Amino acid sequence: MTTLSRWLLVLAGISGAISGGIGAIGAHSLPKQLEKRGLAPEVIAKKLDQCELGVRYQMVHAIALAASALSSRAAGSRLLTTGSVL
Repeated sequence: MTTLSRWLLVLAGISGAISGGIGAIGAHSLPKQLEKRGLAPEVIAKKLDQCELGVRYQMVHAIALAASALSSRAAGSRLLTTGSVL
């Protein structure tokens, strides 16, 4: 495993951990905070859906980055790695 692959794997792990933390905040703390602001239930539901979608995208990208780092010997992996980082 190259040094770049190791760093990308570390970055993927950090990214996945961040998405897990934000997901936990979104599931447990965000609804209470939005209720305190006096938002309508429909608005709260929409914001929670948006948060969940963002966390899901972040997690998928973290997994793709990890897969790219682990498959660094595959043909064309530099393009995949560069695209993942960008």
